Amino acid sequence: MRHLCPSFYVRLSDGFLWKHFKSAPVDVDEIVVHDYEYCAPVDTEGIYSPLFKIHYCENRISLDIFHGVTDGHGAIVFLKTLLATYFGILGIYIPPTHGILNIEDEPKPEELEDGYMKFYDKKKGKLTRLEKTAYQHYVSDSDGEFSIIQGKFSASQLKKLTKSLGVSVTEYLAAVYVYSYYVNKNHKSKKPIKIQFPINLRSIFGLETLRNFSLVMTISLPYRKEEYTFEEILRTTVDQIAQGKDKEKLQKAINTNVSDAVMFISKYSPSVLKKPFIVAGFLLYGERMITSPISNMGMVSAPDELKEQVEYFDATIGATKKNAINAAVITFCDNVAVPFSTKKSRREVQDTFFDFLQKDGIDVEFTVR
Repeated sequence: MRHLCPSFYVRLSDGFLWKHFKSAPVDVDEIVVHDYEYCAPVDTEGIYSPLFKIHYCENRISLDIFHGVTDGHGAIVFLKTLLATYFGILGIYIPPTHGILNIEDEPKPEELEDGYMKFYDKKKGKLTRLEKTAYQHYVSDSDGEFSIIQGKFSASQLKKLTKSLGVSVTEYLAAVYVYSYYVNKNHKSKKPIKIQFPINLRSIFGLETLRNFSLVMTISLPYRKEEYTFEEILRTTVDQIAQGKDKEKLQKAINTNVSDAVMFISKYSPSVLKKPFIVAGFLLYGERMITSPISNMGMVSAPDELKEQVEYFDATIGATKKNAINAAVITFCDNVAVPFSTKKSRREVQDTFFDFLQKDGIDVEFTVR
């Protein structure tokens, strides 16, 4: 029997030059927890802390994982394989198809590949990091308990709508997200609204790694005195998504990210000297450069045997300090789940988003956790 996703069984270790992932055996009791918690903080500083946990309670199972270990694609592969193994123990056979790994096979070498280093090519140029800081949607109420407002609706109903508009589901939902911030924006601010979401690079570059291999693209809505219509926001969203998926541009983005790590001064300076610069870089180019992230994890494919056992999937982004609201989109069978996570009690952005869908004829079912 294989060791399921061996690249997940790592801990973050302090090295003289860099923090790095170090393979380490993980006690099952450390990573499998019987509770209903979700989006629990991952301890990346603890010497013996695992970087993912599995929470289960009644008929729900959740995977919390540090983004440095994998991205949404890798997490879904892991979770589907875990579910298939669990149902197999119960006597319900789930075939290893639709991205489900066969735990009887040895891991394939490509599962462990570092896509960023594999495709790094400094000869193909880099992107500039110089860009405008983004509008930040600060709300007046104090931090509260972490909560999730989730809307669920029909995928076929949504596809019928987007087809009539001549756009994709991703383009439409991203535009509605931008619009939801725009109508609730403090219009004294002249900073652009900048929404960020990840792009899975595997199909673009032809790689099947289970390690993190995604980049983020940004949809930017610049300030102007005249009001934007939703149709204008939708059109600029469609145009920017098309530009963001350009392979040449993505190649340059890979080069930009990797070059920071392979520079001589970065590669060979002691970790203790680099830390202040890393912190400064995050403050300059981190969360203040975006208004909010939204992660569209797409359609979760599965064999019919698994579809009969699973009601729906959802995905949640953990809370951050500057970006008060985070959103994700995931589709399974005919169910689209859009969870908003936040530590704020005010919900104007979330309400605008779901109200807009309902006005466009989408029937939304709400849950609050």
